[in-house]
Amino acid sequence: MFQILYHRGVFSTFLPGESVPNWFSYKFTDAAEVYCTLPNNLNSHRTINGLSICFVYKCPEPYTNVGLYDGPAIWLRNQTKDLNWALYPAWFGLPEDDQTGIMWLSYWKVNNLFEQGDIIEVMGSPQFAEFKELGVKIFYIDEQIENYESNDPFEDILRNDFSDEERTYYICT
Repeated sequence: MFQILYHRGVFSTFLPGESVPNWFSYKFTDAAEVYCTLPNNLNSHRTINGLSICFVYKCPEPYTNVGLYDGPAIWLRNQTKDLNWALYPAWFGLPEDDQTGIMWLSYWKVNNLFEQGDIIEVMGSPQFAEFKELGVKIFYIDEQIENYESNDPFEDILRNDFSDEERTYYICT
């Protein structure tokens, strides 16, 4: 069974994995070096629509819940505009053993909050686990199709922004 959690504008899923997939544009293996500058050399008809973040961790010791939230977290910051977000998922993946890694794949719908040339910082914190790798992929949309109207209710979920309104969806296939 495959499960996706949608919470506050972010889709997340946890899968077994040892490294960030090759299709991610930026990869970081040092937890202290997790920032990138969004490219400036793109076609002027394209805008930044979303970010996909992959955070890989493993648990060298069995996980024990200590009460307060001690699961994985991702922090996203647009340093240029001084905008900050944090995601602490209500459910998260645990590896089957101390040798197996977990990939936390997430998609952040950022709409117009990021522009070409912005400096973004992405941090992943496993708290109970060991950091392995972090990846970032930037998604773009052509301005000509940005105002596309659809009658698909699921697509309305995908258009959500980072509002303070509390919404959580669970999508299972």
